Amino acid sequence: MLAACRDRHASGCRGRARLVGTARCLCRSERLVASVRLPLFEFARINRIPMVALNVDASLTRAIDERGREALPDHQRQGVGRPALASEAYLDFLITVYRQHAQLKGGRADSGFQYFVEAQQNWEHAMAEALVAQRVTGPQGQPPLVVGIIGSGHLRFGFGVPHQLRGLGVDRVTTLLPLSPGEDCREIRPGLADAVFTFPKEPATPVAPPRLGSKHDRSRNDTPGRAGCLFRGRYRSRRH
Repeated sequence: MLAACRDRHASGCRGRARLVGTARCLCRSERLVASVRLPLFEFARINRIPMVALNVDASLTRAIDERGREALPDHQRQGVGRPALASEAYLDFLITVYRQHAQLKGGRADSGFQYFVEAQQNWEHAMAEALVAQRVTGPQGQPPLVVGIIGSGHLRFGFGVPHQLRGLGVDRVTTLLPLSPGEDCREIRPGLADAVFTFPKEPATPVAPPRLGSKHDRSRNDTPGRAGCLFRGRYRSRRH
């Protein structure tokens, strides 16, 4: 549902209010925050940049987390291929994440942890497949630049999605990660990402969103006045 709404918004066929409304309805299952994500949609719409949804349905991730990937029949896997095996370093990273949940105290041999890893890798492989699908030949015979907006936990230290991309034959992957202003600099270790960035703690001044449409006015005595149109930031006026 959200993917279709996103496509119509990016093409200019659906307004901002309708997009935000759909996002709020899906916020529980898709973990959306409209105020954070909406500027990306607006930027893509104004600059005519194609957008593609990367996520699989959350129900698939939950099913694998509960029963394991092999317990699901092929028709329930939503077409996602078999992920590349996780490295030992990634398993060490994931066991730390796994144990942060109060009720999850098992070790690496625990079936609960194994299912957790399978769910995580299936999710990351699905995102990698969606990115690879966009690497079609461009107008100059070269594949286009594809940018993925992905949670940092799926990208750190070349694990997650970068690892799955390499398994699909994509070697030229660059990772840019945001860091919170208060993050310990000792956490910025070699291999974390190709580059990192941060913002000051002060909130940015709100900026009015771009507006597209027409503006009409009438002069005195209700006689025809001027009609103006705003196209991608330029105001044009004409006399009737």
